[in-house]
Amino acid sequence: MDASRVEWIAPAIADEVGELRRAVAATAAEHGLTGLALERLELALSETLTNVVLHAYHGAPEPGPMTVALEADEHEIRVTVGDRGRGMAPRANSSGLGLGLGLAATVADRCELRTARDTGTTVMVAFALAPESVSGV
Repeated sequence: MDASRVEWIAPAIADEVGELRRAVAATAAEHGLTGLALERLELALSETLTNVVLHAYHGAPEPGPMTVALEADEHEIRVTVGDRGRGMAPRANSSGLGLGLGLAATVADRCELRTARDTGTTVMVAFALAPESVSGV
């Protein structure tokens, strides 16, 4: 399989989380991610997208965009969630428990986080493809 990339952009609102999760999961399945790995991807995606909705644009007059990019090659599926929000910073009045990104990192085979004040955050989660899904066995 050649490397491929698909990208989605949506407003950072709760109604978009499920839509994006379903679209990305369907694309990941087309590239060979199945079973528990696919379920783990959906969980990580739900957590990272919800984090964008709750935190990235807190205090902004309107929610900004959230992006999801899926990259696939013969070894793994990588999904990157990004925003152009405020960057990660502690908030005393946060409605979350602070477990979402940790959970995403735990269920992924690999996780990378990048954040910068006032330029946004990106979270990449990667999931290995099973050898049989690549070879067609």
